[in-house]
Amino acid sequence: MNKLKDVLQAAERCLEIIQQQKLGNVNLARAYNNLGVIRRNAGEPARAKELYEEALKCVGDETEESRQARGLIRLNRGVMYASLGDWTTAEEDFRASLRIHQAAPASDHSIAGDLLNNIGVVLQNFGRGEESDTVLKQALEIYEQLGDTSKIALLQSNLASLYRDMEYFAEAEARLQRALRIWDANSPKHTLMDASETALLHTVTLREDPLGSDPPDDFERLPRYSKTVESLRASSNLKRTVEKLGPWYHNIEIQPGLFTNPSAGDHPMSRWRVLEPFVPSDVNGKSVLDIGCNAGFFSLEMKRRGAGRVVGIDIMPHVLAQARFMSAWTNLRIHLREMDTYDAGKLGRFDFIFFVGVLYHLKHPLYALEKIAEACEDTMFFQSVIRGPAGDFTPKADYPQTEISVFDLPEYPKMYFIEKSFNGDVSNWWFATRSCLIAMLRTAGFREIISTDSPDTFICRK
Repeated sequence: MNKLKDVLQAAERCLEIIQQQKLGNVNLARAYNNLGVIRRNAGEPARAKELYEEALKCVGDETEESRQARGLIRLNRGVMYASLGDWTTAEEDFRASLRIHQAAPASDHSIAGDLLNNIGVVLQNFGRGEESDTVLKQALEIYEQLGDTSKIALLQSNLASLYRDMEYFAEAEARLQRALRIWDANSPKHTLMDASETALLHTVTLREDPLGSDPPDDFERLPRYSKTVESLRASSNLKRTVEKLGPWYHNIEIQPGLFTNPSAGDHPMSRWRVLEPFVPSDVNGKSVLDIGCNAGFFSLEMKRRGAGRVVGIDIMPHVLAQARFMSAWTNLRIHLREMDTYDAGKLGRFDFIFFVGVLYHLKHPLYALEKIAEACEDTMFFQSVIRGPAGDFTPKADYPQTEISVFDLPEYPKMYFIEKSFNGDVSNWWFATRSCLIAMLRTAGFREIISTDSPDTFICRK
């Protein structure tokens, strides 16, 4: 707040100097423009509107410099009208500004990108999805040519918002994940005033940041999408939306009688019943990583128990879209990332990790377990498919080279490699005996392996 106050005072002083020294109409228009930007960002749109009107009165069209100043003022004023929900007037300003910049001998491609983005957001709010898609992709192409990663992220996020409106949920999530990867790698995010040295304000013409359609907040909440999901509670479109989000693997009851995947029966609730006795009833503030989160069932259960940071990862955008819907539907905020199991350690360390129904899908299972163990502070809840003989096995410290018979014991740890497909799923790679899973968990670094009521499910303590 003090920074904004300092910038405002400097901008007002700049206006006084230009007026006193009669530094010309273009400089005067720029000074009014700067004050308009600052006042809008201070939450004073009425005052900003007056300042933009003064700026437009001052600037003429007689020179290329004055025409460019007019274009920038209309861009900024359009952002102000957009913030007020006056999309019609905002579009008029954006299109007028775009015509000016496109007609310039040396057009500023960054400004053209901003204007195309803003027009795309306006068209989205008019419900003109196909037109919005075309214009937003034009803006994205400009930003990609310029290599402007922060704006590339914004455009990917805006396209994600548009596709959610159009119910292209998988593509929307894929776009949002591209934006999140950029933001994750380039935090903190750009803010309007960062580049404004108050002592140099008289040489700076402030430009509003391009519009964001539904950018995630710090809790990864999408305000626009959350309102859309909330509106489904009293809508006949809920069932159709759930179907559009499919195919589902988790079977979750959205409303009494409305299930996401009835053919799955009691899954994943059946697995949760096995794990729940070992989960503290209060995990207030604890961190949770849900690997292969799918529709987010375990993540949401932990949020219900008070968990703090909860991150769900999966490699399939369409299931992450389901998890994002469930997060909005339950108003339980979880972070979602498109990420491979082997990279889970890049997210830091977690008190609790859920690694349920994933290991047999991995080509390198022991390596994955080692990486996950490194990221686990306390407990991993684990399940994987088992096949072959039952029975536990305690190995000797060493075996001589001549040892043969131990490998023929039914209970000796074994893994079965699936070269082609199993149950129509080519992502099934390894099934292990129970003794093999326990041995791998110990080797990965878990000091205590606790059996549960299900032979394929374990509680693993660090």
